[in-house]
Amino acid sequence: MSRRLSHSQLETATTQAENDDMPLAALPELISQLEDEMKTCAQDLKFEEAAKLRDRIRTLRQKLVGWS
Repeated sequence: MSRRLSHSQLETATTQAENDDMPLAALPELISQLEDEMKTCAQDLKFEEAAKLRDRIRTLRQKLVGWS
């Protein structure tokens, strides 16, 4: 995953990662893109959406380090 994903593609990729349908090697870039999206949401005062993204990022980081 070396390109920027659209919002819908990012949602799909995140769901795949949460369901273990994505290689762990792809998670760091996905997390980076989710962080960018979270920051944009916060800047746009979409705090609930930013919080949801924060929680999903936390879940993916845990997968990356083997906590789940």
